Amino acid sequence: MKKILLSLSLVIVSLFAVSQVDVRSSLKGSVTDSSGPVSGADVVVVFTPTGSTDRAVTNAAGAFVVNNLAPGGPYTVTVTKAGYAEAKAMDVFTKFSETSSVSVFMAAEFEEVVVSAQALESTIRFGNGTVFGEDVIDGLPSTDRGIQDIASLDPRVSVGQSEDFFSLSIGGSNPRTNDITIDGVSVNDAFGLNDSGQPTLRNSFSIETVKQLSVDVVPFDASRGGFTTGSVNAVTKSGTNEFEGDFYVFNRDQGMVGSDAFGNDPDVFNEDTLGFSAGGPIIKDKLFFYLNFESFEQTYPSFYGPVGSGATDEAYYVTQALVDRVRASASSLYGLDIGNYDSEQNNQSENTFLKLNYLINDNHEAEMSYIDTTSNLVKVRGNPPFGFALDSQWYDDRQGLEVVTTKLFSDWNDKLSTQVTYSTRTQTDNQDPVRGDDMPSVSIVINNGDGSCTGSSNCTNPFR
Repeated sequence: MKKILLSLSLVIVSLFAVSQVDVRSSLKGSVTDSSGPVSGADVVVVFTPTGSTDRAVTNAAGAFVVNNLAPGGPYTVTVTKAGYAEAKAMDVFTKFSETSSVSVFMAAEFEEVVVSAQALESTIRFGNGTVFGEDVIDGLPSTDRGIQDIASLDPRVSVGQSEDFFSLSIGGSNPRTNDITIDGVSVNDAFGLNDSGQPTLRNSFSIETVKQLSVDVVPFDASRGGFTTGSVNAVTKSGTNEFEGDFYVFNRDQGMVGSDAFGNDPDVFNEDTLGFSAGGPIIKDKLFFYLNFESFEQTYPSFYGPVGSGATDEAYYVTQALVDRVRASASSLYGLDIGNYDSEQNNQSENTFLKLNYLINDNHEAEMSYIDTTSNLVKVRGNPPFGFALDSQWYDDRQGLEVVTTKLFSDWNDKLSTQVTYSTRTQTDNQDPVRGDDMPSVSIVINNGDGSCTGSSNCTNPFR
C-alpha cells in the first residue's frame, strides 16, 4: 500500500477588538479620624516604580476608589486635608482583576501618621481562583520553565506529559477547553491540535516575562469567555524608572529526572535554555520598555533499532540486513534516500517579547506589546517493538505565533474607567516530512525473520 504525504501548512489571522480579561487592579480605601469618616480628603496614589499618579477625593463616608492600576507595587497612598497632618500608606501591593483595600487614619495637624500596608488580604474577586505573584514565580524551582509549573500549585490543576510536551487540565477537563491569555488577550490553539491548548508546541511566552499569573475555575465575571472549565491569565512585566536586566542559562538532562512509577529510567535527552531580559526608561516618568528573548533546544538520540542492534527498543523481525536491502532497493529503483533509524531528534523554540508603556498624563496610559514565538517538534512514527520506521516516515511539526496588542487605559472620573484593546494574532502550523514533500509513505508488513509475511491477518509489524 502506498500513500503520498503532503506538506500541511495552515495559517490563521484573527483580530481581537475587546479584551476578555481585566489585567488591571483597583484600590478602595477608607479614611477616618478619631471621630469617624473624613470626607473631602485628597488622595494621591503613586506607583513607585514609574512615578505614575492617580487622584481621588473621599466621599461622605470617607471612602475612595482608584481603578486601572498596574498590578503589583509598591504603591504609596498619601491623604491630605486642611486641619490634618499628612497621612500615608506605604508599600501597598495589588493583584490584577481584584479590588484591594487599605485604611488610612488621619490625626491632628501637629502629628504625622505613616501607615505601612500590603493590600492583599482584603480583596474582591469575580470567581473562584488563585493569583500567584512575582515572589512565587521567581522563587519556585521550574523544570519546564513554563506556566504549567506555576499553575500546578493550584490543587485543581493537573499537568501531564504528552507528545506535545505537556497538557494542562483544570478540574479534570480536557486541556483544549481552557482559555489561556496573556495580558488579557487569548493565545489559545485555534486549530485545536496541541495537548497544551496553546498555539505553539511549548509555551507561547517565556515565564521570565510573567509578573502575575491567575488560575480561575469557571469565573462568573461577565467579561470573561472562551472557556468551558478554566481560565489561565498571565500579566507581563513592564519597564520602570530603573534600568534592570538579567541573563540566564539552564541545562537539564536525564540525570535530573527520576525513575517512573514502574522503576523505568528516563530516556537519554539534553535541554538547553538561554535568554536575557532588559527594561528601563526611554523617557523618565513617561515612556518605558521591557524586552525578553529566550531560546530552547532539546535533543534526543536514537533509542530504537533493528533486532540485535543493542538499541533500547528493538523491533520484532526487522534485521539490519533487511534495512540495508530496503534502502538499497529504494535507491537503485527509485533514486530515493529513505533515511536512517538512528537520526537524532532536534526540537527548538524561540520567544521574543517587547512591551512599551507610555504615561500620557495622570488619567490616560497607552500600552503596546509584541509576541513572536516559533517552535518545532520532530514526531517519530512507527516505534518498536510493534513497528519500525526510518526517518523518512517522521515529520517535523513547525508552529508559530505572532501577536501585536495596543491598549488605552483611561480614568474619566471617580466612577468611570475604561480599557480599550485592539489586538491581531497570526498563527501558523506547518507539518512537513523530515525527508521532504516528495517522499512516499510505504509500509512492508512482516512477521517472519526473513522479512516475509505468512497470512495477512498476522502481518501486524509494519516496516515503514
